[in-house]
Formats: sequence, C-alpha cells, structure tokens
Amino acid sequence: MKIYELTETVEDSSMINRLANAIAKWMHKTEPAEHPVQTIGQMTGIKDTPLSKVKITFDYFDGDKAAEFHRERNLIVVNLNDWHEGDYATIAEYVAHELRHALDDVKFKGKHHVSYWAAQDRYQQPKNKDEPYWSKPSEINARVQQALHNVDYIKRDNPGASVQQLWPEIKDMLDQLKLTEYPGYQRIVKRVLAYAEQN
Repeated sequence: MKIYELTETVEDSSMINRLANAIAKWMHKTEPAEHPVQTIGQMTGIKDTPLSKVKITFDYFDGDKAAEFHRERNLIVVNLNDWHEGDYATIAEYVAHELRHALDDVKFKGKHHVSYWAAQDRYQQPKNKDEPYWSKPSEINARVQQALHNVDYIKRDNPGASVQQLWPEIKDMLDQLKLTEYPGYQRIVKRVLAYAEQN
C-alpha cells in the first residue's frame, strides 16, 4: 500500500483560515437563508486555492453540527440553525474545521482515510475510549485546525503579547476542543505554537 504524506503546513492552515473568515463575512453581509450551491471561489472571490472549487451552501438541519462536509458531493453545508447574526468568528471556526476535511480530501482523494491515517497513526488514540468519534485522527486534525483559527483571534485580542504570554489562554482553548487527551498531545502543541509564532 502506498503511503501518503500529509503536509500540514502553516501556509495551508493560514489559507484555510483566510477562506473560513471570508465565508463567514459573506454570511454576515448577506444574511443567507437557504441558498443555491456555489463554489467557495465564487462566494469569496478567492480563486487561487486548492479549495476554491469546493462547493458550499446553507440549510437548516437538525443535529449539533454547525457545518458538514459531504465528501461524495465535494460540498460543505452550513447549518443555519447554528448561525447567530454578527457572530461570524464562531461560524468561521466551524467552517475551518470542514475546510480541513475538504483539503485532506482534495489532496488524497479520500485515500488518506485508510492509507495515510493507518500508516502514520496520527496523534494516536485518546485516553477516553468512550468517545470513538472524537478519536478519529481526521477529526483530531480538523479540531487542530479550529484551534489554529482561534489562535488568530487570541493574538488579535492581545496585540504585542508573546506566545509564551498567550500560552495559558491557548492551553484552555485546546482543553475545550478535547485536544489534550491524546498521547500525541505534544505534537499538537508543537503544531499550534509554530502557527502562533508566525507574524
């Protein structure tokens, strides 16, 4: 079986966050109800990324998900039941989560769900075995993307603060995202801090 290497670069994470913020700002400006499907490039005007052709739409659906990525349709659906006018930072965080799934899928055409994750044992498994959904490495990776999105806001709200000064707030946020339960926690921290240290 061929081993696929997943390059989780600061540039990829920054691109995802830029798209997620642009989508959320579009929602804030447009106040969408149920909306026709369009590409992320059409919605945001950002057409030079691997995700620009991923489709996005808005709908009302039951459940506790703010957004969902449908791999078979290459489509992100944002749940308008979780949309609160003016709170585009929160919706952008969840859109960033789904964009990470979409980027993984674009890069590996779905094969990362078997070959990559099985071979790399990404971040291993959580200590709490009662939460199998949270333990999926692809879900851990997407929640790390949420964390990176939140780092941007922590830095914005604390101008001039060093990463060391921001660490207690970053650590609390990682706890809330259940990212401190894994044997590979230090690898997650390293990735988050590398992102936080960029300009």
